[in-house]
Amino acid sequence: GYSSTCGTVGQTAGVFVGFFVFMSLESADFCNAYLRSEPLPYGIITLSSFLHYFGWIYLITTTLVMLFKREETQPSDEEPALGVLETYSKLIQIMRLPTMKIFTILLLTMSISFSACDSISWLKLVRAGFAREKFALATTLIVPVKITLLLLFSRRMTGERSLDAYMKIYPYRLAFNLIVPAFIWAAPHMLTGRDVPPYFYALVIFTYGCPQMASYFMMVTRMAFYAHVSDPALGGTYMTLMNT
Repeated sequence: GYSSTCGTVGQTAGVFVGFFVFMSLESADFCNAYLRSEPLPYGIITLSSFLHYFGWIYLITTTLVMLFKREETQPSDEEPALGVLETYSKLIQIMRLPTMKIFTILLLTMSISFSACDSISWLKLVRAGFAREKFALATTLIVPVKITLLLLFSRRMTGERSLDAYMKIYPYRLAFNLIVPAFIWAAPHMLTGRDVPPYFYALVIFTYGCPQMASYFMMVTRMAFYAHVSDPALGGTYMTLMNT
């Protein structure tokens, strides 16, 4: 189904608002360049006002869901609801399964090869002279493309053999571990003037966008696999265990 796709699209939208939108509106340079007629030494929002606003949004939406969303009554022939102690007991039994031990090792190690590329490279790009608000503006274009591709290809990636798609994407994401460092190394030589050349924005979108889209496709396939193998008696608890 669309459970893994909806979860990933929601996370993408959250990252977009919490990172790209905040970074842009908090930057005085960005606001003065694109949103104001008279320059001011501060952005439109601050971290405290941003958190305060979305704190209220969270409370309002949660309250509306509580008031207007009703859970359907489960038929009596389905799995009985488990208590807290029974649930943790089941999770311990699951963790002791031989296949689960192997899968746990895979989950704990599969992202090691991407950690530096995903976490450190873009900080190096900012240190090389590419302003963070310009980086946020450039990478904003990736978000609608990412969501559109997820919706278009979700059926192919969320079938019974979703991990096959995961393994096909993995080598391409590994290849960018060579491309991204090369771009970061060359970035200071391209940022010699005060203005950022247009081709540099295109390179940022390509080198940042491709690994990000691969990452989100891999997340969709992984969550689809979790949904497929999860025990209905545990439901979301089973998926949360593997996601954690």
